[in-house]
Amino acid sequence: MTGATGFTFVAGDFGLDGMVIVDPSAADGDFQFIALPARRMDFNLHPESGDRLFVIVEDGTLLGINPLTGTIEAQTRVTGRYAMDQSTVRPRIASIGPYVAVSDPRTGEVAILDATTLAERQRIKVEGVPSDLLAIGGDGVSH
Repeated sequence: MTGATGFTFVAGDFGLDGMVIVDPSAADGDFQFIALPARRMDFNLHPESGDRLFVIVEDGTLLGINPLTGTIEAQTRVTGRYAMDQSTVRPRIASIGPYVAVSDPRTGEVAILDATTLAERQRIKVEGVPSDLLAIGGDGVSH
């Protein structure tokens, strides 16, 4: 499960092809299930705005989901299909500011996309097999 700054809900995985949004402050638990079109490889809730849940599914499609409504608002193919067995290193997602990054271990690249439209901004070739991502940032004045 993961949350975002200033929001009272958390997002988590639920089965192989679902996500869940939970509001722990609600008296009834406020549990919302989101069905995905395929099995999930990774997910990331935008840590600042909390207004976008990013999910990459097994065919390499990145979904931009509104966590408040459960609606898929944007989607794009970022990688090829990946096997879902435990020995396969699969893509990972990180987001910060106006960007979302997706690793592609098979090609040794990291795709940088617009966090709202999911339009690709650039692809960065890296050495080896990028298997995890961490987004960090600062404004140059305070960190």
